Amino acid sequence: MTVLRWVTELLGLKKLTPYEKDYIYETNIHTGTYMAAVVMVLEIWMIIRNGFKYQIESFFAYFDRCNSYLILLSAGIVIFIFSLLHSYGKKVSQARVPMVFSVALFLTNVLMVVRYLIQHLPEQPVLPDLLFKTKYYLLLAVLEILFIVYCVCYLQGKHLNHRYGQWLMVFFSVICIGFGIETSMYDLSKSRQILCFLTMILYVACLLIWNPLVSMIILAAAFYYFYGLWSQTISAEAVDSFGGDAINFFIFWISLTMVSISMYHQRKKEAAKDERLEEANEQMHKLAVYDELTGLYNMTYFRMEANAYIQDRKSEGEKSFLFLDVENFKAYNEKYGFNKGNELLKELAELIRNAFSESIVARFSDDHFAMLTDLPMEKIEKIVVELHDKISKEHRYTRLGIKLGYIAVTIRISIRQLPAIMRVMPAAASRSNTIKISVFMMRKWKRISGSGNM
Repeated sequence: MTVLRWVTELLGLKKLTPYEKDYIYETNIHTGTYMAAVVMVLEIWMIIRNGFKYQIESFFAYFDRCNSYLILLSAGIVIFIFSLLHSYGKKVSQARVPMVFSVALFLTNVLMVVRYLIQHLPEQPVLPDLLFKTKYYLLLAVLEILFIVYCVCYLQGKHLNHRYGQWLMVFFSVICIGFGIETSMYDLSKSRQILCFLTMILYVACLLIWNPLVSMIILAAAFYYFYGLWSQTISAEAVDSFGGDAINFFIFWISLTMVSISMYHQRKKEAAKDERLEEANEQMHKLAVYDELTGLYNMTYFRMEANAYIQDRKSEGEKSFLFLDVENFKAYNEKYGFNKGNELLKELAELIRNAFSESIVARFSDDHFAMLTDLPMEKIEKIVVELHDKISKEHRYTRLGIKLGYIAVTIRISIRQLPAIMRVMPAAASRSNTIKISVFMMRKWKRISGSGNM
């Protein structure tokens, strides 16, 4: 492995398979459900705690004091509902209540912004400064608008791609990190620790799975921004001791980045392993159900389907087991080779599948095909004659043709009796008389060749 290729894989620049993308996305959605639930519980507890801790005279005074908690609580509610709707929503109508709820959250956010501006708006406001001070309100507004759009599309039956959900998780993560930064800066002003920032950054980096490059950018920006704010609060007397804290802070950033990258690659390996297992299971399913060459059912699956079809009370009435045989196929193989013979079988299988689209069709063996149908015999004969004419005209030099034998079952049979039919079916293509085999069924043998009956 070259250095460039190693770096490309390390940074997550190598393109993921669709399965790996889905795996990581679904993992983040499920994780987001639990993250949002924890955030909601913590913020509700903090809001209630504030009400008991401080003697607040009015509702709006209480409302203003809990602004930061309400921002994170609203973001958690949006992500929680989105995750549930994505994972468990089956009916379109289920998006109506979440959409109404998200609109209410958006209006609450507008109220918070208005009250903040009334209290903190300077006489000559500067737009960049104003945007910076209201950044978390604006991020929450974007998150809520995106979710409202998601609900509208959901109600219309439109499914947005994974990138849309990823953006919702990005905005939620930025709000979480911002909450940690603002709370820890407040704690530092009270001579407390920066645990809230560390908790939130661990929360985002270690629970959600990010592309390594995206993870490096988010963590570097968050740590650099917080370090800049933190360093401004250090007094001249505490500069020496702050140097040790800065080194620990830097080591923590590097360690967390490595953990985040490691988790991404671990999830990627799990996704690749699961994808290989699913491909193997799918291949085994195909081999158990379908004929490898023609794509028709194999006889094992045909017997299962035929028995279920016959035993179904809704399928009462006369049914026919059909057996198709290609005349002179051996001569065709000898003249043109097995590859051409296989191509002919695939071509014929497609014609039979289309002609008996409502029937159970299987490849019996070699150039033999079996079917179970409830079509009337007149229509069956017409279809087979058309197949014979098409094959014989296209391959007239080898005199290819179609032979048909059938067994008409006039009453229901049991699963124990079905193998007997399977054993005698090949003989149906070479007999032309009617034989009564047992007391429970009548087998009619008929052969069709070209446009005439034999």
